[in-house]
Amino acid sequence: DRLPAYSDGSHFASTSLLMRHGLYPARDIVGLQGPVSVFERLRANADGLVAEPLGAHTTSMIGHIDTLDRLVRGTGRSEDHKFWIDLGMRGLIFRRHGQIVGYGYCSPWGGIGPMAAQHETDLPAMLERCGALLVEQGVTETTLLVPGINQTVLSLLLLHGFRQTSLGLYL
Repeated sequence: DRLPAYSDGSHFASTSLLMRHGLYPARDIVGLQGPVSVFERLRANADGLVAEPLGAHTTSMIGHIDTLDRLVRGTGRSEDHKFWIDLGMRGLIFRRHGQIVGYGYCSPWGGIGPMAAQHETDLPAMLERCGALLVEQGVTETTLLVPGINQTVLSLLLLHGFRQTSLGLYL
């Protein structure tokens, strides 16, 4: 099982070194920054999507979240979830008809992510709910890292005034 590496796409010395050692870019990730108020204006269609906070039952939920990761990402990351929770990130589980169909985290410093959704069409509603969490914390600006393949979120946020702040590569 190969572990992924992340590199700043604009740092050519670093990416060249990694490629010389057999780590080639597999996908890109776009850093975005913008106002949290955007999420209030999305008016996304939730279509039966219910958000619930990761709380006392978090430890028992990690296995279910990991199953979603394996479905969406092709690999699990249960250790990452434990780390994010221990770091103090607020998490949300999204369900439809009782089934977990997504999750999202909000950091204490105002970032959104990581997120995963079984259906890409749920992401705007999930972002809207994460934005509401940030507003409750008094956050006005947020940052996200969005996989370049996720044109739904990239186009939505760029059209609503977010700006690109970085371009990274997963190797």
